[in-house]
Amino acid sequence: MLRRLTETDDGNDFLREGPGVMRRKIAAAGLAAGLFIGGGTVAAAQDGPAFPCLNPPTLDSTVPSDSPITDQNSLNCFAWQEFIALNWKADGIDAPAGPDPVANFGAPDDTGPTVWETYSDIHSVFLPDGSPPPPFGELPPAPAACAEIYTPGTRVLTRSSKVSIDFEAPDDIAEAFPFDGSPNWLADRDGNQVWYEIMINRDEFDYIVANRLYNAVEGYLATLGGQEVDLPRGRTGGAVGAIELKSAWVEVPDPAQPVWSTYKLTEALIHDPAHGSCETATLALVGLHIIHKTESQPQWIWSTFEHVANAPDAAAVSAGDVGNEFRFFNPSCASQAIPAQCVGNSVARPDGTLFCDASKVGSPTETSCTPNASPGFCVTPDCPPMPVQVAREHAIADGQDNLVASLNAAAQSMIRAAAPDSVFANYMLVDVLWSDSPVDENTPNRAPSTAPLSISGMRPAPTERPVANTTMETYIQGTTCISCHMGAKLAWPSQNDALTPFASDYSFSFQNALPIPAGE
Repeated sequence: MLRRLTETDDGNDFLREGPGVMRRKIAAAGLAAGLFIGGGTVAAAQDGPAFPCLNPPTLDSTVPSDSPITDQNSLNCFAWQEFIALNWKADGIDAPAGPDPVANFGAPDDTGPTVWETYSDIHSVFLPDGSPPPPFGELPPAPAACAEIYTPGTRVLTRSSKVSIDFEAPDDIAEAFPFDGSPNWLADRDGNQVWYEIMINRDEFDYIVANRLYNAVEGYLATLGGQEVDLPRGRTGGAVGAIELKSAWVEVPDPAQPVWSTYKLTEALIHDPAHGSCETATLALVGLHIIHKTESQPQWIWSTFEHVANAPDAAAVSAGDVGNEFRFFNPSCASQAIPAQCVGNSVARPDGTLFCDASKVGSPTETSCTPNASPGFCVTPDCPPMPVQVAREHAIADGQDNLVASLNAAAQSMIRAAAPDSVFANYMLVDVLWSDSPVDENTPNRAPSTAPLSISGMRPAPTERPVANTTMETYIQGTTCISCHMGAKLAWPSQNDALTPFASDYSFSFQNALPIPAGE
């Protein structure tokens, strides 16, 4: 798929060959091979690309509730079905638009929301005073810094790192960056910064509201009284179950450049709370985690997707065999001087503790061309982001028991056959984490679970093949996400070691619950 991406004349950007020419050729070939369209669903005929599973994905807007088949390739196909349904064009809150995939699935340059983008942002669920959240899907209040440019219905992105640096990682990964306060922001090869958001679906939202878990103290006291934090599970033919999505968006300096027609775009306000700034921006989706709790997988199904042009494999980088087609890797990288005022700088929280400390990475005076090296300084109004080199440390699997690359090719071909210019044909599954011997720690008639929870039977085995997204685990690609999420606990115990560390069902979303009692 990357062979369709070529350098521009000046070598500073990369564009598709012509305005959709190659995509139309691929689509024509797919239709000639026997792909068929009908009834709002698209599937591959026998002589089309082969799906390595018994439950192949289709172009359908129904979010699957569970996978009755639990093996790696089947759950990979389940993940692609989720990706397709969740990225269907939205028509209202949590509602897909009509069934025509050509009209609704991934039109280039469309900044309108997909289904998952209408879910609740955790900022609208966990409010500063611990009060009940507004109705599902309602956007959070605009920060004061954005008031002058905010219009109703505009989303606001406020995170410059995927997770807070405050939470306590389990001992086995306590040394893993970025949990020590080092600079952990990410920017592409042109210095455009990446921003993050976390969304939850209606099933999870309703559970949080019903059990008053949006309030740190009430949630803890209820759990102390015996209320287990047990998010709802998806059941085949029944409820969808709890879904969380963590997305990575890169700022787009010029949406008119043809390269951006291969990305899912959105319009948003970028709020930098550390510096009280707010500005409008167009952003492109570069990474997406989908985690889904189901009956067959009470330890959740963890899938992650990226744009195909994010980053090259580290092996290709070492071999010097990398072209100019990657958003987060420049083969002609040259170190740049870090401005003097940024060398060894830091960013403090309101309480005086450091949110970012460049001295932790040695206060370098130049940027690095070494892939996956921490940025050498903290981003501030006087220190804007600079390019970061990224490489994929673990190549996309394509062995018999985990045919991710083959599945990606089949799914992308299916999409192009129905919607030749769909941006979603330019995304790929990285991997899926699941358990072949799931442990349910949320069982009746026992005390609420404490962190860390079990990660029994996880596949791929975290010690053998970590599952990481180059835009969200850039600097810790040797760590699998659940190795961290097993330690997730309620917000108040995270601030007070004297409290029982009640587990929050593998979800770090609850870390955002407030208010924390004074002095904690």
